[in-house]
Amino acid sequence: MVDILLRSLRINPSIQAYRTLGDVMMRRGDADKALTYYLLTDSFPQSPSEKIQNGLAISYAYVRVGEYFKAKSRLMEILESRPDFQPAIQLLNYVNDRLSGKPAN
Repeated sequence: MVDILLRSLRINPSIQAYRTLGDVMMRRGDADKALTYYLLTDSFPQSPSEKIQNGLAISYAYVRVGEYFKAKSRLMEILESRPDFQPAIQLLNYVNDRLSGKPAN
C-alpha cells in the first residue's frame, strides 16, 4: 500500500495520500516519518473539520517525537476553533504534564 501511495504522489499529490501515509507510519512506530507526511497536509485546502483532525494527527506525532512545545502550539490552534474538542484537551493535558516535568502514567 505504501508503494502505491508514494507512486500516486508522483502523479497527483493529494491530502488523502499524505494523511494515509502518515497514519501508516504512525502504526509502524515511525513518528518522524509520519510527521513529515502529516505536515504536508498543511499545503492543501481543508475544511474546518479536516484542519482539526489533521492538526490532531500532527500533534500526536509531535508528542511521539518529543516536540512538546510544537504539539502544544498546534493543539492551541485546534482549541481556538473548537474549545470543546476532547481529544485535543486530553492531549494538551498530557503535553502540559510533560512540560511541567510530571512523569507519564
